[in-house]
Amino acid sequence: MTDNAQQYQFRRQSGPYENFVISLTQHYPVLRHLSGFLQQSTDSSLSRMTVLNFLRTGSVSQNPISRPEDLQVLMPSHSAPDIVGHVLLVEDLTSTSIEILGHNFGIDPLFFAYHLREPRIGLGGGCRITSGLPRMLPSDAKRVEYFMIEYEQSLVFGSSHIAFPKPLKCQSNVLRKVGLIRMTEPHEFVGHARRCFSVLKVKRENQRWLFIILLDPPVGNKFFLDYEDSCTTPIPHYYPGTSHLRGGYTHIPEILTCSSQVDTGPKCISLMDDMVYFWTSQQLPFHFNISDPDIFSISYFGLRMVASEWWCFLSLTQGAVETFETSLEYERPEENDHRRIENNLANLQKMKRRFNTFRENLDATLGIFKSHLYRDADHEFVSAMEEDFREISARLSISQQRVEGVLPVVTALVQILDGRRSYQETTNLTRLTYLALIFVPLNFCSSLFSMGGKIAPGGSEFWVYFVVALPLLVLTFGVVMVRPRMRVMAGLM
Repeated sequence: MTDNAQQYQFRRQSGPYENFVISLTQHYPVLRHLSGFLQQSTDSSLSRMTVLNFLRTGSVSQNPISRPEDLQVLMPSHSAPDIVGHVLLVEDLTSTSIEILGHNFGIDPLFFAYHLREPRIGLGGGCRITSGLPRMLPSDAKRVEYFMIEYEQSLVFGSSHIAFPKPLKCQSNVLRKVGLIRMTEPHEFVGHARRCFSVLKVKRENQRWLFIILLDPPVGNKFFLDYEDSCTTPIPHYYPGTSHLRGGYTHIPEILTCSSQVDTGPKCISLMDDMVYFWTSQQLPFHFNISDPDIFSISYFGLRMVASEWWCFLSLTQGAVETFETSLEYERPEENDHRRIENNLANLQKMKRRFNTFRENLDATLGIFKSHLYRDADHEFVSAMEEDFREISARLSISQQRVEGVLPVVTALVQILDGRRSYQETTNLTRLTYLALIFVPLNFCSSLFSMGGKIAPGGSEFWVYFVVALPLLVLTFGVVMVRPRMRVMAGLM
C-alpha cells in the first residue's frame, strides 16, 4: 500500500477526528454542539450516501455507498483514468460519517458545525446543548470553500384526532424544526420544516476534484416534541398523513415543447434522489467546466431546487395571510369569539417572528452569492440565481408587511372584546350594588325596631316599620341616582 493510500485509510471506529474537535472546543466554543453530536449514538439506517462520477466524455454515473469501504472510489489510489472528479452526496449526517469524512479528507469542523446549526436533542436521554452558532461574517465567507443554505419545505400533516403540539422536530439524526403555519380544516394542519443544503470543495492538488454535499432526508410521519428546557428523552409523535404540500416543489424543464420527450422526471420528495436524477439523466449545464468546476457549478441543480422550495413556501405563507385578511372582512366580534380571536392574534405574532427568521436565512443566502460573485465576477449563472433569491426575498417582505398590517386590526378586535367584557362586568357589579342598597335601609329599620313590643311582626303598630323603611329606601336610591348627575352639572358650570 502506498503512502497516499495509507494516508486515506478509512477508520470505522470513532476517534481521531472526534478528539480533534473536542480539543478545539476549548478555544472555539462554537464547536461544542458538533462535539456533542460526535459523542452521541446516531442511527445509520436513516443516512444514505452516493457518489457521482464525472467522466471525461461528459457523462455522469452513480455509485451508491452502502459500506465505508465503498468510499475507496474517492481515493487517489483508486485507478479510474476516465473519471475526472466526484461529488459525494450525504443524506442525514451521522457521527460515523463525520468521523470518516473529517479524518480522511481533513475537513474544517466548522463545515459540519454550520450544517448541524441547531443543537441536537439526544435520543438516549442526554441533555441537549443550548449553545448556538453565529452566522459567518462576509469576509470569512470569501475565504472558505464551502457554504450552507437554510430553506423551508412546505408540509401537509393530514388528519389527526390529536391536537397539534408545541414545535416539533423531524425524525432524523440532525433534528430540524417543524412549525405550524395555519389550520385549514378541523384537525388538518399545514406547516413547514427547516431544511439545510451544504456544499464543500475538498482541496486536492494534482488529483481528481471532489465536492461533498450534505442534505437533509425527506420528512416522514414521525416527529419528536421539542423540549427547550428539559433533558428528558423526546416523545415521538405520529402524523400518518404527512406529505409535501402540492406534491413538492414545481420542476420546470429547461425546454418543453410538444415534440419533447417527457420522461418520468424527479419525484420532488428527496433532494438527494432528485440531484442524482438531474446529473445522470440531464445534460450538463452550459457553464459547467468538467475539468475544474467551481462550487456554484456543482450546486446548480441543488440551488434551483432550493429556490423552488422557497417559491412553494411563499404560496403557503401568502395563502395563510389571505386567510386572515378574508376572515377580517366578515368578522363580527362576539363574546364567544374572544378565545378564537386571541388565538388568531397569537398565531399572527408567531408568524411575524418566523418571517424575521425567514428573512435572515434569505439575506444570508444572498450574502453567499455576493461573496462568491466577488471571486467569480463573470459567472452569469450566479447572477441569475441571485436574482431569483432576491425576488423570493422581496415577495416574502410583502407577505411580512401584510402580516404587520393585519396585526393592529386583530389587536383592535381583542381590545373591543376586552372592553365589552369589562362593561359587562361593570354592569353586573352595578346590579349587585343596587341589590345591596335595597337591603341597607330595610336592615337598618329592622335593627331599629328589633326591641319588640307593639311594633314587632304581628303587633298592633307593625305598620310603622313600613312607614319608616319605605321612605328611607326611596331617599337612599334618590341620593345614589342624583349625586352623579349633580357632579356632571357642576363640571359643566
